[in-house]
Amino acid sequence: MNDSEYKNIFKHESTHFFYRTTHELIIKLVRKLGASRKSLLLDVGCGTGLLVKKLATFTNAQGVDSHPNALKFAKLRKINIRKGSISNLPYQANTFDVIVCIDVLCHRSIKSDHRALLELKRILKPEGSLIIRVPAHQFLYSNHDSYVYTKKRYEYKHFRNALLKAGLSVPYYSYMNLFLFIPSYLKSLLESKSTTEVKSSVSRTSPFLNVILYKLLSLESFFMTRRLPLPFGIELLAICNKKPSR
Repeated sequence: MNDSEYKNIFKHESTHFFYRTTHELIIKLVRKLGASRKSLLLDVGCGTGLLVKKLATFTNAQGVDSHPNALKFAKLRKINIRKGSISNLPYQANTFDVIVCIDVLCHRSIKSDHRALLELKRILKPEGSLIIRVPAHQFLYSNHDSYVYTKKRYEYKHFRNALLKAGLSVPYYSYMNLFLFIPSYLKSLLESKSTTEVKSSVSRTSPFLNVILYKLLSLESFFMTRRLPLPFGIELLAICNKKPSR
């Protein structure tokens, strides 16, 4: 991610519709998994750490990230955080009850998706759950993706197959952020014909639009917390478990 983006996220994360709705959905999904104060939870690629801080109100949550700026801002939130990469996590096998990994696998520093998924599976307890999200549809690749060092966006079948190949079962799999699909598509079309400087889109949302999009995207949690899949969207979210060893 661009170095300056961490400061930008730290400033806007608590109010921006995209982060608010993501955090609220993840918290609901974690609660649905039966997590409690005794549950060890890890947010892999936790960024500035706000989601960890929220999850720590009802679980034993901690974060891990490899970027110095992420670590710097996360420490300001006084959360439990360690330095580490998704491809080489500094934890013993079978450690965590729940692992959260939001928009990390797509990062250009990840050399092998398969190796990263194997690492997530390695540190997950046999009865644990992984909640993982990636951006969907390569044709939606945008200037913002480039700005935050997203190397690719994923297709529905390909990402699900990658999870299965890593030895994970996938009891729930869905698109999300359905209401952003058409705006994102139009944005990518306009950008393909423009020479505009690559910039972040996090801080450039009007207050009125921020409220409207927050309310629209919040509707999705009704379906997703009941494990009802959405038909399309700009992200893919999976809840995974370890497949039993044979």
